[in-house]
Amino acid sequence: MNIVRQAYWAFHHAWKGLHPKILTMEAHRLMPEGEARLDLALRLRRQLAHFSNDPNAFPQWRDLAVAEPESVWRGWTDLPIMTKQDLQERFPAAGIVARNGGHANSTGGSTGEPTRFVHDQGMLRACTATMYYGWRRMGWRPGMPVFAIWGAQRDIGLNLGWQGRLKQMILAQFGGIWMNNGFALDPTRAMAFLGQILASPLPCVVYGYTSLLEEVARQAEVARVTIPPGQVAAAWNGGETLFPEQSAHFQRVFGVPIQNYYGGREVGVMAFQSQGEEALQVLRPFILLELVNEVGQPCAAGEEGRLLVTSTVCQGSPFMRYEIGDLATFSEGQSDGSGLRGLREIRGRVSSTLVLNGRSVSSLYWNHLFKDYSEIRAFQVRARGSALHIFLNAPRLPKEALERIRATILAFLGPLPLTIETVVAIPLSAAGKLIHVIQEPEGLE
Repeated sequence: MNIVRQAYWAFHHAWKGLHPKILTMEAHRLMPEGEARLDLALRLRRQLAHFSNDPNAFPQWRDLAVAEPESVWRGWTDLPIMTKQDLQERFPAAGIVARNGGHANSTGGSTGEPTRFVHDQGMLRACTATMYYGWRRMGWRPGMPVFAIWGAQRDIGLNLGWQGRLKQMILAQFGGIWMNNGFALDPTRAMAFLGQILASPLPCVVYGYTSLLEEVARQAEVARVTIPPGQVAAAWNGGETLFPEQSAHFQRVFGVPIQNYYGGREVGVMAFQSQGEEALQVLRPFILLELVNEVGQPCAAGEEGRLLVTSTVCQGSPFMRYEIGDLATFSEGQSDGSGLRGLREIRGRVSSTLVLNGRSVSSLYWNHLFKDYSEIRAFQVRARGSALHIFLNAPRLPKEALERIRATILAFLGPLPLTIETVVAIPLSAAGKLIHVIQEPEGLE
């Protein structure tokens, strides 16, 4: 193992204060039911007490903030379920930053509805700790080369600036993590990614959007590229639902399956699949997950439910019983008196890929492109052949911003017929959901 990289990660973890948080997660994983129940109750009560001071706090929060630990558990499922609309309207990011400071951010989410929120410094460090804890449990070790086929600001035509470029260079040269453009995957980029893996002098790990990992596996088969046994030590996904057949396809080419790595920009990593395990482990005690049915009642084992997430560390936006927008199930033995310890599977939304000018463009490209424009409440991208028609629910979007979006898209994708239309509402599907990327048949009139 590269000594320089090991030293880099030792310094990184110490500088970020990650070791105590990692030890906390490992200790909680091994806690017996009663001790874990008390630990989480105290953490939940602390969050309730903190956010009860918000002028827009739900009254039920204030009542439960002074309750005994057991009463917190008894009253928890009666608390309101928070939605993206609550974050946008009841707890707007601008107001939280003005009162308390913090780092405002935004996510497009799988529905294409940008949601703004605030992280405090403690939350950011906790998110970093959960990420690396998950990595280690999935097979990574500090110093091991990491090749990611993902997305970054530079991948969608936005300038990272010299600080961003310097940070990525340091991460690659000293940390051993190489980020590859995953928003537009063509055979050339796929082969370059495979070349990185083959050139690695040590066993490496690979991660990326599910559909892009599967596409790389397909390109390797087409080009008859053989990956030596053991060259890839582990692989995991992100950003999209993982289906068993995708994991099996990847394993046939690379020798290891794709492991499930589930997270969101709002709260970071929520659950992950350790090597050799089928279930996903919930990243407690910093994350509490619940599954509820259509009327908001707790689900039974095997029943598909709406996923609610609570962060026990965030002091910015109040992520308490927050509906993340995905579906999941759990099995017998994955839940006890301290709540869900694991998930059987995530049945989240599936992102699609558009083929434009001969390039496969991940639908998450659009989320990253639009997330920095606070005027955009929702979007939908329709492709027919090489033509794009984009609907933006953004009546107040300045003309300059609209032209900047147009220029960014054309610079990234090359010349193509492009129409951008601002509207006051985007029609939902028959199932009542916003489908944000649609590939239409070319002959459709």
